[in-house]
Amino acid sequence: MSLRRSWCAWREGGAVDGSRQQVADRLRGLTARRAGVAVVLWGEPGIGKTHLARAVLREAPCASISIRARQPLEQVALAVPRSPQAGAWLAVSIERLERGERFTGEQLVKVLAAQLALRAPVVLHVEDLHECSPDQLQLWRTLAARVTRTRGAGLLVTSRTLPQTALNRSTLIR
Repeated sequence: MSLRRSWCAWREGGAVDGSRQQVADRLRGLTARRAGVAVVLWGEPGIGKTHLARAVLREAPCASISIRARQPLEQVALAVPRSPQAGAWLAVSIERLERGERFTGEQLVKVLAAQLALRAPVVLHVEDLHECSPDQLQLWRTLAARVTRTRGAGLLVTSRTLPQTALNRSTLIR
């Protein structure tokens, strides 16, 4: 997995300086569907992580979906607009989720990654990763790894915890 596809913006003790353009630059490649990217903004409460993420997404030339990290992945998968290009496997999987059938974590990650690939270019904005359970955190790690291999898909995460405790360091830090 290439480290150049990911990046982390942060500054301890204050607002994230000059990072708006840097984060926007990291997401810009999504519109050309060159590569996927995972970006994490982390730091103390109140330094502007959410504000920065929302500002970048407002200006991003692609669609975005904002969710809370502790939201079950089933709900996240159902929140992604359906694509008319969805193949039979994905369409059946979404129908099963709508009926309330249980999926394994890996199955949910596959469904969500496939949806993001079809909606590309798109950014999934995940708020407050630090609120996740260890099981949820593992699912986000797995999704981050898939997203960085999915052309045109982005993951923009905010967290109060250090990235190496939140997601795989090799996935999200350059």
